[in-house]
Amino acid sequence: MKRNCLKLILIFAVICVLSPCPVAANAPAPPPYLWFTFLDQPAVEGMQLIGCQTALCEKPTLLMQHGTCVRSSCLKAQPRLEAPHRFECAADRCLYQGVSLQAAPLAPYLKLIGQFQNRVRSSQAFVTDFRNPLAGYAARHLLVRTQNEELLVFPDRQAMKPSRWELSGRALAITQVSEVGIAAVFFVGKKFTQTFTVRVLSAIALINLFTFPVVWFFFPSLQPFEYRATRVLGATSLLIAIAFSAALARMKTTSLNVLIRIFTIWVIALPIALVIGFIAAFLVGYGESFPASAGIPRWVTLPVSGGVAIAAEAWLLARLSHPHLSPIQAGLVSLVMNASSVWLNLAVLPALR
Repeated sequence: MKRNCLKLILIFAVICVLSPCPVAANAPAPPPYLWFTFLDQPAVEGMQLIGCQTALCEKPTLLMQHGTCVRSSCLKAQPRLEAPHRFECAADRCLYQGVSLQAAPLAPYLKLIGQFQNRVRSSQAFVTDFRNPLAGYAARHLLVRTQNEELLVFPDRQAMKPSRWELSGRALAITQVSEVGIAAVFFVGKKFTQTFTVRVLSAIALINLFTFPVVWFFFPSLQPFEYRATRVLGATSLLIAIAFSAALARMKTTSLNVLIRIFTIWVIALPIALVIGFIAAFLVGYGESFPASAGIPRWVTLPVSGGVAIAAEAWLLARLSHPHLSPIQAGLVSLVMNASSVWLNLAVLPALR
């Protein structure tokens, strides 16, 4: 019976992985694009992308505009480019997306004019070879530094930061070590029995497997400029966390054997859920060359994700350690655990800053 189940799981996984291959082969080539990243996260009210024929930009042409730019230094003309061209800004980033590499070039030189809360700033005309298929990362990713009167635009020649997927393994290890360590100090200091302490510490390690992906993938996927596929995978992590947290909370007894059984089910179910999530992400995100700017700002998702993690872990910890811990004590333990893991992740993984 077990062998038949394993065969069915393997066949299902192979079918799910191979089914998108013909569709992927027909995916269109990505259009030319240009990212602008503001180093100091200014409050941008509007941004204009300008085309110039010379480095002095005597006759500027408004190519595209995002937001409001109505002050005297802004160009008042109608933008020359329309959809399917895109120029969108959110938080500290702007994205220009062209139509195709075969289309006529925008202009020999480009320029930015931005309306901020206190004034209008503009950049010098600059050249970038972003339409060249062989151009490197720096040609398509520009950094913008806000100065008193102008915008300084220059190529991003910094080493590429690792993605959240690449950092997730190390971040989870840091989270487990820090939170289980903090909890161990607390429970040993309270002189609880060894059996109870081992059981609760095991439960905390198990709970982290549910809550970490939600904090690490779901909430960041709600931010601006995130792909639809990323949001589907983030939602998958949320559904997995809800399902297993609810199952854990409904257990009448939470012995170490019960925790091991839940962990075993999680190990078996996780690959299946991820395969389904990847297929759904592929189908939902098919044809999306670049993400839309719509999303929830980072200054909202970051504290909310921390609050959700603290509340969820405190609730589960209170239920699993009843009657030894009150809800207030469980909340304080959860708060200290999460604060320590955030601090250690920021200290050990500078790419998160």
